[in-house]
Amino acid sequence: MKNKFFLAHLMIPVLIMAVLAGAIMLEKQGAAGEAYEPRLEILEKMTGEVTQPLTSTPGVVILYHGTDTFESTSKQAVADTLDAMRIAFRAVDLSQEKLPSLTDISMLLFSCRSFAPFENNLEELITWIDQGGKFGIMMAPAVDSSFLVLYRKLGILDFGYELKLFYSLEYTTGLLPLWGDRVFDNDLDDYSLIVRLEPDCIVHMQTADSLKIPLLWERRINKGRIAVLNNSLLLGKNSRGFAVAVLFALEDTMIYPIINAGMVYLDDFPAPQPEGYDQNLLDQYGYSVEDMYKKTWWPDMKYLAKTHGLRYTGGLIETYNDDVIPPFTPGNIDRTQITFYGGEILRSGGEVGLHGFNHMPLSPPGFPYAADEPYLTWPSADYMQASIAELNRYGKELMPDIRLTTYVPPSNYLSDIGRAALLKAAPELRVISAVYMM
Repeated sequence: MKNKFFLAHLMIPVLIMAVLAGAIMLEKQGAAGEAYEPRLEILEKMTGEVTQPLTSTPGVVILYHGTDTFESTSKQAVADTLDAMRIAFRAVDLSQEKLPSLTDISMLLFSCRSFAPFENNLEELITWIDQGGKFGIMMAPAVDSSFLVLYRKLGILDFGYELKLFYSLEYTTGLLPLWGDRVFDNDLDDYSLIVRLEPDCIVHMQTADSLKIPLLWERRINKGRIAVLNNSLLLGKNSRGFAVAVLFALEDTMIYPIINAGMVYLDDFPAPQPEGYDQNLLDQYGYSVEDMYKKTWWPDMKYLAKTHGLRYTGGLIETYNDDVIPPFTPGNIDRTQITFYGGEILRSGGEVGLHGFNHMPLSPPGFPYAADEPYLTWPSADYMQASIAELNRYGKELMPDIRLTTYVPPSNYLSDIGRAALLKAAPELRVISAVYMM
């Protein structure tokens, strides 16, 4: 009996040591973790533009001149807005095509400077509006002979012949409730036509100065409606909200898809961690950079995820070397930290995506980086492709259950050549995610 009691007491510390050793090994190896199924289904690429004959389309048409750079840029902003809202449309380049018949059109979005395309069809246009057509004018109109025939129909009583520079704007009717009565005047300068309107016009947006120049108004005419965007703000993807405002002014009800979801990306994580000590960290916490990640930063990040229901998307980096010529090898880098943190992200229901073999954006020679960016370019698309193929292999080796479907461009730089190489190297890719305004 004494021998059994002695053996039992002897085995307790041995078992404790074995459990501790297993825990240490698990931490060092970083269990790959089980990848969760995505909450949202990834849709196939869609576009709202319809290329079939006009009689078979839903009836939204954009008119523009492809030979005019300003009109083409405005048209693209309108088209991108409709595409995002899943509203089918057809774009008609009046420099190559005739003005289409209005018979089967329900909404006409006019991205042209002049009403000259309607010079011989003004009566048809006015009749179409009276009978229920919706006419959206997407930029300040030019004052010419066709404008002089049409301006009263637009609700304009008087006008100036020259465009006026303005520096601020405000919404006045709650057309876009999110903005309320805020005044927008940050880096804003644009031109509008000075106009005085009929009392039956509803002004949704105006300059936020003493002139109160109408910048967006609507007018209902019999069964139809006109909306005029009296400025040149509809240029580029940062201006698509103005296209939405015109659509809201033309329709009583708009239905469009909203994902209603947020994403949190962890830039350059998991990635090789800096070695050694940072004096500020040493003074504040008393330990190394690696320990700061492990003992302070990552526990805080997990707490935030649990508290707020977050699922992180990490951006995997294999190495921070500057190699842009094969062979692409990371060198002597400790993989245990990358495996550990990658597994932690996956086990928490998050995702690990691709960021780069190294932190060199997929850009060809001559790519215009910002002046203070120390990045290299890649001698060929084949080298870009090879680097991403290596990163893809590396990620799946460390985390076998992983699905690498997301790419985050380093510093938000991605060339067309780099995009093509990326898709060849990572055919499972479904998402390229970068800062919207880059």
